[in-house]
Amino acid sequence: MSILILTLFVIPKPAFCDVGLAVTYPHAFYFPVPPGTIINGSDLYMKLKNIGDETLMVNITADPPNGIEVHLSTNQIILKPGREYVLRFWLNVTSELVPDVYSFKIYAAPVATVSREGGMSAIAFPAYAVPVKVDVSGLSYSLVIRAVDPGGSLISDALIRLFVLVDDSWNQLSEQKGILSLKVIPGTYRVVVMRGGKIWYDETFEVNNDTSLDVLIKLMYFQSVDAGLSEGKIVVRFYFVNEYKHVQNVILVYERDVDGEPLDSGLIATLGDLPVGMYGPYTIVLEPKYGKNTIKLKAIVGTVVFAEATVDVNVPKPHGRNPTWIDILTVVAVIVLVPLAILAVKKKVLRRLKSRREPKRKS
Repeated sequence: MSILILTLFVIPKPAFCDVGLAVTYPHAFYFPVPPGTIINGSDLYMKLKNIGDETLMVNITADPPNGIEVHLSTNQIILKPGREYVLRFWLNVTSELVPDVYSFKIYAAPVATVSREGGMSAIAFPAYAVPVKVDVSGLSYSLVIRAVDPGGSLISDALIRLFVLVDDSWNQLSEQKGILSLKVIPGTYRVVVMRGGKIWYDETFEVNNDTSLDVLIKLMYFQSVDAGLSEGKIVVRFYFVNEYKHVQNVILVYERDVDGEPLDSGLIATLGDLPVGMYGPYTIVLEPKYGKNTIKLKAIVGTVVFAEATVDVNVPKPHGRNPTWIDILTVVAVIVLVPLAILAVKKKVLRRLKSRREPKRKS
């Protein structure tokens, strides 16, 4: 099973009816699924807007074939000028449906205008029809996706959204909290996990057999991490954010490597009781060591690392420059010439001593 990363872009398609009703929807509703599938999700909707001058009564209907059930959020709406209504729906593809391609439509039909006093005047205009296609395949595999924290516990309020790739478009198949379990056909799928209105995970994968995924969601993290040299010290500053839940037994620590070799570590803070929120700023000050200083920040809950962040600080040599060829020649000269000079002086001294010891010749 391969996992790739990509991003979804949804561009609505507008269409206009003659009576001042505009209908938009996020993408073509084309669903390749096995029998016995519930198709639901936030992307299964039609947006209706009254762009005319009269209040409209709009009936919503569908004409699915036997074996496909269409469930609408409403069957009738009263829409004032300039107002919008988002019509949501979901489909039940029953297990008795034989493999084939099934097509039907969902209709939005303006049937009357409504006066300010509440009176109605019938109108006869064609309904706007949104096409839906369901491609039912007999081959299917089991797909189970769980949203978990770094400790392996289920995040029950995480929203898991599943999409299938159809003709270069991502069509949503399902949407469940905590655990998503579904029968799917072989193909390319995308899973998006949301919590608190934010996307925490967004990746694609292939399904060619029964598949089970544990999606790791890190709801605790370090933020605004900054590090550098200041007054001869390494200074690291950061905030710590808990968007998960009220937790206990939390500690913040650091570990430092220099050029890939472990150097030191230490405790930054003990946060025994940690409600949801942002904490800090925190500052740690370290003695600089020549080379690449890699400082890793960790948030540990009990014995499990729930968050990590890494920063690098390059510390130059104390003299601030690399040796030049002149420096090298100077060192070589000192090493070679100084002993020679000492040896020459020593020989000169020995000659003088020898000359003093020799008796003078009589004339």
